[in-house]
Amino acid sequence: MKYDDSLFVCSKSSSKNRKYLKHVDDDQVESMVKQNRFDCKYLFTTTVLDNGFDLKDEQIKLIVCDIFDVDTMLQCIGRKRFKNDQDKVHVVLLNRSNRDLNNYLRSVQKKLDEADAFIHGGVEEWKKLVGKFSRQSNYIIKDNATSDGKYKSKKTVSRVKYLQAVATRDRIKDMLDRNRETNEYREKTGGKKESDAYMMYISNLLHKNKITLIEKMFDQEELCSYLDTIVGKRIYKEGQKQVIEKFDIKDYRGRLQKDISQLQSYLQSNQLKYAIGSFPDNRKKLEDGSGNPHKGKRYWLVSKFNG
Repeated sequence: MKYDDSLFVCSKSSSKNRKYLKHVDDDQVESMVKQNRFDCKYLFTTTVLDNGFDLKDEQIKLIVCDIFDVDTMLQCIGRKRFKNDQDKVHVVLLNRSNRDLNNYLRSVQKKLDEADAFIHGGVEEWKKLVGKFSRQSNYIIKDNATSDGKYKSKKTVSRVKYLQAVATRDRIKDMLDRNRETNEYREKTGGKKESDAYMMYISNLLHKNKITLIEKMFDQEELCSYLDTIVGKRIYKEGQKQVIEKFDIKDYRGRLQKDISQLQSYLQSNQLKYAIGSFPDNRKKLEDGSGNPHKGKRYWLVSKFNG
């Protein structure tokens, strides 16, 4: 295994998992199933554990899941069962941008269009849509297996997969529609558009008031480290460009925001313990008695709150 003190689980029935089976420790897996817990530090698993298996272990503090399908994702993170109110866990999910959602929506709709063509016009109508020599696969349209395990050339539409695709399409549309309404409200109230349809949908689904983007958290930590180096220092025009670039605030069109009020608003909205303001430099002389070359100019000053 790449990571020491870890356990890997995958389905043995899937042919695509054959090369990974050497990493599965059957004895440890059997022990985990019996005890509803694992003794190693990390558990890596496919969706083989998405249903019918519970992990009742208060030592589980972090779940990372990159599965897109919402129902499957909920099943996966739901394997962790909570014993009491003090039993809590951090859940890390792979975020999807609105562009990702739109691309996936087009892909699912294309599969449904192909299936509809097959349902109403058979193979000939389907081939007209996808092309006679197309080798693109469609998980909704399947070959029929015979009793000897071989496949017939006659194809059929999987009703279950068709309905799953319809549900997925409708869910993505709902995500994007809600986000469109939210962005309209944001703009009316002086805010900016956000590409956060998926994140907001999951937040509401899990009844969470706050979701943190890990990338944003790391960016804020880096920003705070930088601000610590300039606290109390006068920053004149020539140095303000660097401050702006460190904040790296952009509107929905990707334009860098340069106004100090926008920098201060960012600090406040993200509850960072800093403030930035603009002040006139009215000093005639510097501390060493020499003339002040910045007299009459404005400077930025960063302060930090205690506690």
